[in-house]
Amino acid sequence: MCRAERDVRAGRITAGQALERAGWDRATDYERGLLLEIFGLDEPPANLAVRPPAPPEPKPFVPAPAPGEVSPERLAEMDALVDGLVAQWTAGPEAESGPEAEAEAETELEASA
Repeated sequence: MCRAERDVRAGRITAGQALERAGWDRATDYERGLLLEIFGLDEPPANLAVRPPAPPEPKPFVPAPAPGEVSPERLAEMDALVDGLVAQWTAGPEAESGPEAEAEAETELEASA
């Protein structure tokens, strides 16, 4: 930006060329306004017209599953959950662990003492 401004004052480049060197293509709308003001222009040259950014690539369409239909991935998750619950239920109360089981064990010890 500073070099471009210096070169314009020295007459080595035009204000339009200075806009290019100062980063016109990377500038925000606000920054472009400042650049126009710095280089004494009301409008940018036609060759520096701002093109809108390209739209993002669309994501591929994946239809939603029909009501009642379960994907294989979801079915595997449900099977693992059910297997874990069955394992807990069939292990019995002596296999329980965690804060609730510890509190229950302490209560039983206090009651028997």
